[in-house]
Amino acid sequence: MNKELETEVQDFETMKKLLLLLGLKIKAYQEIYRETWKTHDSIYFMLDEWPGLKTFIEIEGADNVLVHKYSEKLGFNLSEGIFGAVYQLYFLELGIEPKIINSTPEITF
Repeated sequence: MNKELETEVQDFETMKKLLLLLGLKIKAYQEIYRETWKTHDSIYFMLDEWPGLKTFIEIEGADNVLVHKYSEKLGFNLSEGIFGAVYQLYFLELGIEPKIINSTPEITF
């Protein structure tokens, strides 16, 4: 099972040095503009801007029923949603193959 952990980092460069000290190697550098909103019942709405793509919204939370409820309240049709990674959007909008996006060392504005 894939588990995602999140924490706040105060200093990007210091964290980068720490990861390098642990023996990790940089796979990719990707710039993104993100604005996050949260409901009282812990559903998150992220407005994302990636280089070259239209702005999109990501909606997530521990309760899929609530995620679907909020999606429908916003007028989204779940059958038209894209579920997965951003490389799918690069393929759908720009025709860039996932293997190219996933092996691109730097994506910047």
